[in-house]
Amino acid sequence: MGEEKSILLYGLRRERSCFFDALVEGEIKITEEICRINKGLRTYIIDNYNEEFYHIMTQQQKRFNSPEAWQQFSKEWLNYVSSGNKELALWKEYYHCLEITSKTQEKLMKDPIKQGCKNGIDMAINHPNIMIYFVLDGLEMDIVTTKAKEYKTGYTGVELRYVYRRWSEAKESIVFFLLNEKIEAPWIKGLYVKDWQEYGDKRMNRLLKEKRYEKQPMILQKSPLTITQENETKELKSLKALQELATKKAVVKEYKGKQIQENCELSIC
Repeated sequence: MGEEKSILLYGLRRERSCFFDALVEGEIKITEEICRINKGLRTYIIDNYNEEFYHIMTQQQKRFNSPEAWQQFSKEWLNYVSSGNKELALWKEYYHCLEITSKTQEKLMKDPIKQGCKNGIDMAINHPNIMIYFVLDGLEMDIVTTKAKEYKTGYTGVELRYVYRRWSEAKESIVFFLLNEKIEAPWIKGLYVKDWQEYGDKRMNRLLKEKRYEKQPMILQKSPLTITQENETKELKSLKALQELATKKAVVKEYKGKQIQENCELSIC
């Protein structure tokens, strides 16, 4: 018998809750994965881990005044998990996958919940004892793939796009469900394969463009004022050069005049 899997549920809040109820009632048949649902919903969603981590960061943020302090926090933050959340079974895996470095500090400070959602997916990728059930009910897939800002999906759209980007690593650890039935990933089969292909192409083009831009030296566009000032400077330099040339000619002329006069005086003598 294989190792029992720990389950994380992803999807829109209401649809995810309905899926969990159906799972508990035995209405959803899971044959491939070895799992056991014997606790409440809060045990099987990444939200509680993320909210606890966010709370810890809020409480400790006064310490983040140097790279050394941030590094120290990255080592010890797990010690600050509240007693009410210590019962959650996957803290060790959450801690292991949450990369806290000087490079990730800005993203974590800006939106720790978003980074935590991605972290749950990383947990499933890196730990074979974790399986994600991703509920697709309620998602407008064409809008998710275009990242339309007016469409409010919480973090579910972000999570799904992240799974797509890491699919080669995640495909053994994530199962998709729609209408309580197991289905293929939406970019593999279904009505939205083309939408996901377009999303992937646009993302690739953007990354290539950014990479090319990084290699090119920065060229600052000159303003009309700057161009006028440069032209005036050139004109002044030209005028100065002409004045210097005229001065030199006058000196030479004066010198030649003196020489002629001296020669004449010598001849008379």
